[in-house]
Amino acid sequence: MEQDGDVEQQQGAPKELANQGVASPARFRGHLVRGHVAAADEQSAIEVAKNDPVWSQRLGLYELRHSYLWKAVLIEVFCTFGMVMTSIGVVLSSFGRQPGPDQAPVINPPTLTIAVCHFFVLMLFIFSFAAPSGGHMNPLITFSTVLTGHTPLARGVVYVPAQLLGAVLGSLVMRAALPEATTRWTENSLGQGALGGCAAGPDLSPGQQFLLEFAFSLFLICCCYGCAFDERQGRLFGPILGPAVISAALALCIFASGNLARESSGAGMNPARCFGPAVVMGGSNLDNQWAYWAGPFAAATLNAFVYWLAPPHHKAIYDEQKQSQSKTV
Repeated sequence: MEQDGDVEQQQGAPKELANQGVASPARFRGHLVRGHVAAADEQSAIEVAKNDPVWSQRLGLYELRHSYLWKAVLIEVFCTFGMVMTSIGVVLSSFGRQPGPDQAPVINPPTLTIAVCHFFVLMLFIFSFAAPSGGHMNPLITFSTVLTGHTPLARGVVYVPAQLLGAVLGSLVMRAALPEATTRWTENSLGQGALGGCAAGPDLSPGQQFLLEFAFSLFLICCCYGCAFDERQGRLFGPILGPAVISAALALCIFASGNLARESSGAGMNPARCFGPAVVMGGSNLDNQWAYWAGPFAAATLNAFVYWLAPPHHKAIYDEQKQSQSKTV
């Protein structure tokens, strides 16, 4: 795992922490763009945290005392806010002037346009905000990185509400900006999916929607770990190609899941993205919300189990190589 040896030093951790056999404070390594170097205030916070109780270090509670964390939380609110607004616009524009679920959309199938546009939306937002906050914009990413140790628990606990707040604010702005008829372009016959939200449709049971979320969220999170959170893969893909591959994975999942059932929006893969429009529009839009949370979180749990059971790039061999290299330096 990338918290060992020269990887710690590359990302700004104090050198003595990497060389000593003592536990170091948990720190944030959940950036979706590789090559991030911790800022001076973050390095200083890690150094001071060495005096905290071990349990406090492991939970990352020391970060709550420092302004850099709350700046990152504000960035998560802001970037999720912008991402949700843009995403809603993409979905509604892809349907375009549709008076109801019985009328064909202007772009047919709209799923193709939605997938292609979301490739660019996610990639650009990751590039723009990965440095200050990690560019998560998604409780799936945050929860998964907490389970694998890339995000301290304390940071994860404040990130998820920030993402939900950003999603709700973005949805509120779009509802206020659009005519009432426009917000209903994506609403199905059950009253689900208004304002470009998530909808299971009449043919999918809540359990089936859960399985759909689980399957496609697992594929997405595996791509995130293979391209962004594995240090050796990060060096292979670099800071540019990694986010592009993750965005392509999301686009593929949107297209692959979008036409599987009648009047269904497919897999959401982002609980905040489904939560915002549902809360703002209310009513039947709140149906099956548990599936949009439970599916991604189950996928994150399975991914974390595999991650710890079989760490990337054969950790034991990698550790031996690091130790031999440090002895020769």
